[in-house]
Parts: sequence; C-alpha cells; structure tokens
Amino acid sequence: MAFKYKSDLHLNRQYPRFKVSNWNQIEGNIDRNRSNEQLIMIGNGGCGFYGFQPGFPSKFPHRVFCQFSLRGEEFKGIPPITAQGNIIYSTPISLGSIKVYFHGVEFIPSARIKLRPLISVLEKLYQLNRIELT
Repeated sequence: MAFKYKSDLHLNRQYPRFKVSNWNQIEGNIDRNRSNEQLIMIGNGGCGFYGFQPGFPSKFPHRVFCQFSLRGEEFKGIPPITAQGNIIYSTPISLGSIKVYFHGVEFIPSARIKLRPLISVLEKLYQLNRIELT
C-alpha cells in the first residue's frame, strides 16, 4: 500500500519528512567523529540536524555519512543504518545569546534503498498518530 498523507499540507514535497526530535528511539550522527548534533527530521530524501558548532566547510555541497541507530520494539530487526549524503546548507539560528546551526542533508539516491526499512516504520507510526510530518 502506498503512503498516504492525512492532509494536503505536505503534498508538494517529493518525500515526506518526519519529525523525530522527540523520539529517543532514533539517534543520528553526521560522520562518526562528530557527536554534538541532534537529529530533528528524516525522510527518504534527506535529514536535518541541529548543532552548536558550524563545523562544516562553507562550500556546499559537502559529502558526509549519516549514521542512524534504532532502538525499541518498533525498530526490532532493523540494524544501524549508514547513509551517504551531502550537506546542502547550514543555517545559523540565534536563540537569544545562543547560536545553533541547522544542517540540511540530502541523501544520495543509492542511500534511499538502505533507509527504506526505517522510513516504512516511520510511515506506519505517522498513520497511527505517533509522529508528525514537518
């Protein structure tokens, strides 16, 4: 069965993006030596992370490896996933005296196949009203 949106709010997107910032069952990192980013959203087309350091070259796109570790009954049987992608933008956001950076990653086409088991679970959780689209 094809994935169906609950509303037409997100119909203009090629790939739905799921808000996972409040889900501790999914942990994501950009490159293995970096651990200060927080995964915010993920979809078959890419993902988004917040971090406190710019840490990436100002020239885009910048190739990275995103690692996703999955916990919980929903993700049972799905091993950790490494997906290659490009950071296509990094936007500074000021929150009072604190500056954070939002890094937007676009997955390369071959990575989308690896992500399919994770995205399938997120689609089911969305249909059950357990997560939201962003």
